[in-house]
Amino acid sequence: MKKIMIPLLFILPFSPLSAAEDGWSGDGELGFTSYSGNTKSTDLFAKLSLANQMGLWKHELVLGANNNSSDNVRTAERYFLNWKSSRDFTPIYYGFGSFRYDKDRFSGFNFQSSLTAGIGMHVIKQKEVTLDTEIGLGYKVSETSLNDKTNEAVLIGGLFYKNQFTQTTRFTQDIIIEAASSNNYIESITGLRVAISTQLALKASFTIKHNTDVDVGVKKTDTISALTLSYDF
Repeated sequence: MKKIMIPLLFILPFSPLSAAEDGWSGDGELGFTSYSGNTKSTDLFAKLSLANQMGLWKHELVLGANNNSSDNVRTAERYFLNWKSSRDFTPIYYGFGSFRYDKDRFSGFNFQSSLTAGIGMHVIKQKEVTLDTEIGLGYKVSETSLNDKTNEAVLIGGLFYKNQFTQTTRFTQDIIIEAASSNNYIESITGLRVAISTQLALKASFTIKHNTDVDVGVKKTDTISALTLSYDF
């Protein structure tokens, strides 16, 4: 019997109202994910994305979780949090600071977290198409599945692409790289969003997570396919 315990399920119904009152906008997602790599499972998934544009400042928060078991055996458990604040200094360049935390028991790491800052560039900044690139430095703390903990400096890079093909269809591609002495982490998220009303949309995404250095017996690459229903606010 499958069981799911996702705190976000309780957050989502109340977040749109409070976020809108504070000038935030975003969307809440609920759907299914399919894992391959270090674990193979299909389970429920919840995600909350918030953004606030305040003049030259932009703040973004993403929370997500999935937690599933079958016959009292855990088959998937992941929680992640991403926070980024950025400020435009010119029409092209901006500075940013970010914090990332990813706890995925079946990735070969108990958790990976990083605190970074750097410079970004608006390569394309149009109404329908945007492309941003980023580079920065920071500090990373991680713990392997064998409980080996590492604290080290990290070099990060990012590429974020969005194309609003039509009024109802949007394609996104995000790539994040964290390079450190003990391990290089690469994450690619490809997404397609199709609106079915002014506030509801269907979202499909494909995520690739790759670690170059993992413990023996652990696969370096995990993939996550997701299909969710999104509510915009």
